[in-house]
Amino acid sequence: MTVTIRSLIADGDLRLTAHGDPQGLDHEVGWVAVSELPDPTPWIQGAELLLTSGMWLNEVADRARTADEWAGRLARSGATAVGFGLEPCFTAVPVEMVAAAERHRLTLFEVPPGTPFVAIARRVADLHAAESRRRQADAVRSQQRLAAAASSGSPAVVRTLSRELRGWVITLDAGHRMHDRAGDLHDVNLAQVRELAVQAAREARRSLLAGDSTQPVYLVPVGDADSRRGTLCVDGRSITGHAGQRVGIVGTAAAILSVIPSSSPEPVLDVILDLLLTGEDDVAHRICEAAGLQLPERLVAVSLGGVQAEQTVTRAISLGMWRLPWNHSTRTVVVGEPSVVAARVSDLIDQTGARAGVSAPYPPRDVRRAVQEATSAQRLTNDKQRLAHYRNLTVPALESLLAAEPTQHFAEGLLAPLIGHPEQDRLLESATAWLQAHGRWDPAAATLGIHRATLRGRMNRLADALGLDLDSAYDRLALALALETFPTAEKNNGPK
Repeated sequence: MTVTIRSLIADGDLRLTAHGDPQGLDHEVGWVAVSELPDPTPWIQGAELLLTSGMWLNEVADRARTADEWAGRLARSGATAVGFGLEPCFTAVPVEMVAAAERHRLTLFEVPPGTPFVAIARRVADLHAAESRRRQADAVRSQQRLAAAASSGSPAVVRTLSRELRGWVITLDAGHRMHDRAGDLHDVNLAQVRELAVQAAREARRSLLAGDSTQPVYLVPVGDADSRRGTLCVDGRSITGHAGQRVGIVGTAAAILSVIPSSSPEPVLDVILDLLLTGEDDVAHRICEAAGLQLPERLVAVSLGGVQAEQTVTRAISLGMWRLPWNHSTRTVVVGEPSVVAARVSDLIDQTGARAGVSAPYPPRDVRRAVQEATSAQRLTNDKQRLAHYRNLTVPALESLLAAEPTQHFAEGLLAPLIGHPEQDRLLESATAWLQAHGRWDPAAATLGIHRATLRGRMNRLADALGLDLDSAYDRLALALALETFPTAEKNNGPK
């Protein structure tokens, strides 16, 4: 229980006597302050119990006005209660003080002679310490109940967490689809919860408390923050009251969910994908309905290659992607929602060293076309370019555009300041690697075998030489087009 004025008055050793509205006795006491100043507000933070003997009131001409101004300032500062000590200034609480406390809704009690203020402060500290120990013990018991629920699977863990927090709980898989739920979700904005989960995954957040002030959401990853299996989302209102203990309970639940085997219906997914690949999309949708699954509106295929392809497939599945069934030509193709693939595929190949070809997004009925695109893109990857998107592959129309005389003149003009530059080849090579890494410094530096600071220095010198702002999407596009065209122009015309 929280520390209140009522709990202090219940302590017979202190012999305190309440004045005024008894409902104020249940106000929480954050701490104790002692002051005899006419204006103590600069020295308090709020929720304090202020103890005074009224020296500031003893010799003033207008007690009623002084008491009213004092109580008003105290109430506006956030203090919850006043303990008025008898002697040496007063033998009873002044009626002006009682009236001012009632007017400004301050809880007032009388401290008798023989009860030192330090005894009240010590009692408040003892009550707070006892409350902290109780909450910690409750948190340990909650964690023990969560651990016991783990043997019954993730739904049991989610239900137990909901009971412990007395609020709703949702788990989303890596594709941000609903997995388990518990508690009252009637007023929960599920679309907002999903958007916050996408944000947390994109930013690799280890925790996020966000959302509308009336419906806050607390989110933590299931699995590592940078390769999460899903997201645990809980009612933020159940966290804010006693954040220290409650956050620890949620963290324990997330850790338990991270090691519980996924309950994804792999055989059913195999059947659904097999039907989609053979053009039986109507049957696939009917099976989804019967199994309680929902196909995404669009899917992206990822074809994986290299010696680490199998390991990468396993990690992709843990992030919510689906693997092609055994009866198809390759087991190193996975499909997933566009948001999941966009957020995770680069990190996957960086972590494992595999190569990947990525298709454009398609409706589930066109998944076969997506697989063909991904496979075609993957064949064009190599050790220097380990990620290829089919939409970025050179097509005849683009080849014609790059070979056109105006495009070559544009490239030559943009890159002309580098001709004869002592670092020409080095800067061009660095720019190409940086653009192929989508402007990400660490992967580009790793491709070049240099430190990211060295790469930044080269790109700054290139930008200065060419007069470009590499933070501008327009300038980056111009540089990419010029670099794509420059080798053709150089071969046909020679450097100018």
